[in-house]
Amino acid sequence: MLSILQAQWESAIRTALDLTLCHLHAATALAQAPFSAADPGAARAPARQALAVLNRYAEERAAQQAQWWRAQRDRLDLAGVAQAWRGLDAIEADLAARAAQARAGYNDAVREALARYLEDLGEARDGNDIGLALLRALTDWQEAGKTCAGQAAAMGAAMMPAWTQWLQSALAEPGASRAVAGAAGQRAAQDG
Repeated sequence: MLSILQAQWESAIRTALDLTLCHLHAATALAQAPFSAADPGAARAPARQALAVLNRYAEERAAQQAQWWRAQRDRLDLAGVAQAWRGLDAIEADLAARAAQARAGYNDAVREALARYLEDLGEARDGNDIGLALLRALTDWQEAGKTCAGQAAAMGAAMMPAWTQWLQSALAEPGASRAVAGAAGQRAAQDG
């Protein structure tokens, strides 16, 4: 980065020196020549030289900027970053789907327990039946909570290995990350 900055600085100094010398030569030529309104070429020559120097400077600067961008683009491995981003998105989508499935299962179990409790209350003959119905409903709710907690624990246990694998593939060398992703894709296709 410092060498690029130094090269641009040297190019700017060289261009400024060339432009200054061009103007000095033009001024010397104009000072030595007799002034004539009929000779517009004498005034155009320094302007053309200055324009040529500025064009050369602009071309060199554009070429150096393009070279710098290509080096930075290759160093950053933007395709690998995009692939890593998609992998993280897939992990997040999987976790969201699992969480939604666990929540839906819990809600279904709680609704079923409540419906069964209401049915049991409708068939209750006395206070003992009401107490037994309530105990059954609480047991069903507890079972639904255990199932949901078990699914959440399994999801939590699966998160760390998934994130670790994603981090390893994201931090691998540019060619290696694509190879790991390709191997993982082939393995998933064989398993599916």
